[in-house]
Amino acid sequence: MFLCVRIDLNYVPWDAAFVDEFGHGEPAMVLRLLDLARASGLKFHFFVSARVLRAFPAAADAILGEGHDLDWLCLDPSLRGYEAASEEFWLIGHKAVGVAFKAAFPEGLALDWFREFQFASCRSCESFNADCCFPASSPSDLEAIRSGAGLRAWADTAKTALSRGQDSGGVILLLHPGLQALFDAKLHHLRDVCEFAMSQETPVISLRDAIKNGRKP
Repeated sequence: MFLCVRIDLNYVPWDAAFVDEFGHGEPAMVLRLLDLARASGLKFHFFVSARVLRAFPAAADAILGEGHDLDWLCLDPSLRGYEAASEEFWLIGHKAVGVAFKAAFPEGLALDWFREFQFASCRSCESFNADCCFPASSPSDLEAIRSGAGLRAWADTAKTALSRGQDSGGVILLLHPGLQALFDAKLHHLRDVCEFAMSQETPVISLRDAIKNGRKP
């Protein structure tokens, strides 16, 4: 059993639709997340879109400099999308070995470029039955807010999954920094889940670490 805190970064200030839902709080919240991890001895797994790498390369440097893992948040699963993301990662001198999707693994996805990755993280892996695909263990913070359940229920669901999990599996806690900035600026609920995991002697690791340690979805 392990806990992976998956943090999706997709904020750019010119995306009006994104800003309408998440606001402008993502960059500041990333720093708060790094502060929390540093103070608690935690390791998070950040997934960043190509457009964020292009707009805020310093954010990637800060994340990697703090010892966290960084991989690709795929918004465009076409070959062109893969090539654009690969170029942005090359420019910061970092290679993505994992890819995350915002929803389920895209049906009918051509796997030519996917073979360059060690694993995927998505809402559901039903259309791609593979040992390297990590499905979400519980609703994301976005799903919890949209459903009206709220972040307390989001955290409680993750804690329940941790308490019932199998030894070889893991719980992936998916959050969006901009949303956390709006509804839990001090990260009380994330802290609660991480502290619960540690009280259960469950390591808080990245999916990269899970793969290295031989853990499977």
